[in-house]
Amino acid sequence: TGSGEALGESHPNSLAFCNNLAMLLKAAGRPEEAEPLIRSAVEGRTAVLGERHPSTLTSQVNLAAVLVELDRDEEAEPLYREAARASEEALGPMHTCTLTAINNLGMLLARRPACSQEAERLLKRALDGYGTTLGATHPDTRTTMLNLR
Repeated sequence: TGSGEALGESHPNSLAFCNNLAMLLKAAGRPEEAEPLIRSAVEGRTAVLGERHPSTLTSQVNLAAVLVELDRDEEAEPLYREAARASEEALGPMHTCTLTAINNLGMLLARRPACSQEAERLLKRALDGYGTTLGATHPDTRTTMLNLR
């Protein structure tokens, strides 16, 4: 990557670029290309920033989201669970990183009829947290509200 050449592949800005490019590719419908980039971001951020740094946890959630796009839910679920657990321990239950992991896990589980109660519980928890932390009109709060319907 361009920033990797100037700053070094393990520089936090290079890792942020890698994460952001991966999410851009995912949004563009190219999750196959996003996966190796987001895996590099997770590995690099873990090594440089630590496994409980908010940026590392964000990349872990993003990797899970890419895996969901690739219909690899069985790989995504433990990543979401670990990110939610680690984020809650490191950053607290109301941190947006924690709430995003909980919301995304809830959305993943909502696709499985056998997990509908857990999914609803997680989505309600995310909604309550977003409402308290970000306010009722914030886009994340509103999106989670729609996810509960």
